[in-house]
Amino acid sequence: MNFTFEGVTHAVYSERQRQDIKWGSQRHLDDTLWATILGEEYGELCEAILERDEEGMVKEAIQVAAVCFAFLEQRGFRVPPEDEGCYEQA
Repeated sequence: MNFTFEGVTHAVYSERQRQDIKWGSQRHLDDTLWATILGEEYGELCEAILERDEEGMVKEAIQVAAVCFAFLEQRGFRVPPEDEGCYEQA
């Protein structure tokens, strides 16, 4: 992997594409579920670090970054919960 800004950005972008193909639209997920997904990926990154698995560290760090991007992307598509009143997009 190319560890320049461009190389890392490309790797995260490619991972986002892979996630979208694998999981489809995740716009319906709430913040708690996003936190769970991110926590799972972060846990895998920590495990790779503890095992000194360089390839695993890179792979998992890219996945953590991609999940953060996905979380931010879906913010613009949030659907208001049924039990709340007026919804304003941030």
